[in-house]
Amino acid sequence: MLDTWAVFARDREAIAASLSPHCRGAIAGLVQGYTQTWQLFADELQDGAGTSRSATAAL
Repeated sequence: MLDTWAVFARDREAIAASLSPHCRGAIAGLVQGYTQTWQLFADELQDGAGTSRSATAAL
């Protein structure tokens, strides 16, 4: 899971440059959704709570 994100972080600019203008908005929305999920996960790890119902529902 983290390997995939490492590749994305490394190649982020090239990925963005390769996107067609008509799909940039849809991809941005998708990434924002993932951002919320990752933030919930980070919060759970910080709190030591594990998986909560709200985080599972967000998936």
